Amino acid sequence: MNEFAENRMNDDEKIDVAKEFLRRYKRQENVIDWQKQRLNEMAEIAIESSPAPQDVRVQSSKLSDPTADAAVKIADVTNKIKAKLQEERAILIEMYEEITAALSLIEDPEEREILYDIYIKGATLTAAYLTWGIHPRTAARRHRRALISLYDRLSKQNKNGA
Repeated sequence: MNEFAENRMNDDEKIDVAKEFLRRYKRQENVIDWQKQRLNEMAEIAIESSPAPQDVRVQSSKLSDPTADAAVKIADVTNKIKAKLQEERAILIEMYEEITAALSLIEDPEEREILYDIYIKGATLTAAYLTWGIHPRTAARRHRRALISLYDRLSKQNKNGA
C-alpha cells in the first residue's frame, strides 16, 4: 500500500488514489469475465469442429487425424484458460478481502456502504442516491467524503506499519 505513504496530498489527489485502489476489484472482475468468455468460445469451437457420429470413420492408417489434432489443441487451450481463470479468481478473492478490510476502517456506516455499493457491487452514484432516497449532491458529497476517509485511514495504517 505504498500509494498511501505520501500524506501531503490535497483532497482531489487523495480521492484519485482511493478510487484507483477500489477500482482494481472491478478490473479484476472484468478479467475473469473475459476469461469465461474465452472458455465459452473454446467450447463452441470444440462443438463445431467435432464430427457428427455419421461422419466418424475408422482409419486404418497411422496418419494424423486433423479433427483429433484440433480437439487436442482445443483441450490444451481450454485447460490453460481454466488454470488462468483459477489464478484470476484467487487474486479477486484476495482483493475483495483487502478492500473489505480497508472499508472496515471507515467509521461511518453510510460512507462504508456507498463505497461498497459503488466499487464492489458496481452500482452507479445515481443508483446509490435513488436507492437511499437522498439528493444527488448529498450522495456525491458522501462519496467524496468516504474516499477521503478511506485514503486517510489507509495512509494512517500504512504509516503505523499495520
